[in-house]
Amino acid sequence: MPTKVLELELKENIAVRQDEGVLAALHALRDRGIAIDDFGTGFASLVTLQNVPVTRLKIDRSFITHVAEEAHDAAIVEAALTLARKLGLRVIAEGVETEAQESLLRARGCAEGLGFRYGRALPPAELLAASWQRREDGAPIYPLAPAARQGHSPAQGHRRDGGAPLARA
Repeated sequence: MPTKVLELELKENIAVRQDEGVLAALHALRDRGIAIDDFGTGFASLVTLQNVPVTRLKIDRSFITHVAEEAHDAAIVEAALTLARKLGLRVIAEGVETEAQESLLRARGCAEGLGFRYGRALPPAELLAASWQRREDGAPIYPLAPAARQGHSPAQGHRRDGGAPLARA
């Protein structure tokens, strides 16, 4: 798999370490993509976003679970989305399971999500095979990434984390 389709994912407790060697390595890898996983649930503070060269925030599922029913959760998600936009970061929402969650996230500008709404986790070989399957209208049954939906080889755009664009085919 080409390295350009891989993204380094950091847990918040790793991201908060201010070790100069780690930060230098992260700066060197930034162009490949660095995500902070489970954003908002761990030890990371806004200073972490200032010092660590991230390219994406992964909003933890604990904020997504009740986002369509709870104003408090929706406000936290909207704040994270606004912060990410202002910092030029991409965002993926973890744990998207319902149409209501997907609609709310899409309406607030979240372009990607992962969760059971799009499919269960699959071993790499099954994921690759599923990416080739098509519905009657020719759309992928399991849309993986823009490249896969545009007729390119799924290996070029295959997302191992099962993420999918929130704008469904």
